[in-house]
Amino acid sequence: MTGRGVPGQWPHVVESSGLTSLNEDQLTIVELVSGLVAGFCAEVGVMVHQPVMHTHPRDHADLEAEEVHAKDFAKVVESDAVIAIGDFASWGAGKELAWAER
Repeated sequence: MTGRGVPGQWPHVVESSGLTSLNEDQLTIVELVSGLVAGFCAEVGVMVHQPVMHTHPRDHADLEAEEVHAKDFAKVVESDAVIAIGDFASWGAGKELAWAER
């Protein structure tokens, strides 16, 4: 298995889920599921970008909405696939799935 058809490069996927409108219990579930998915994928040689760890406003309050949008867009269009965690409603996850369709 190779990323973007490059021998020796792990495939890259982006997880997509609700984040900004979640309550604490919901966020805990998303973080747990995100970590489990990333762990399972790593076992088979797939790198997973987890926005909950890179652009969540709770931990990255210094990022402007436009920066988050740009970072997430870049990760999606550079990825080999998107894994959607659809436990909770999300505008961002829907947007990321639309980007992946490109």
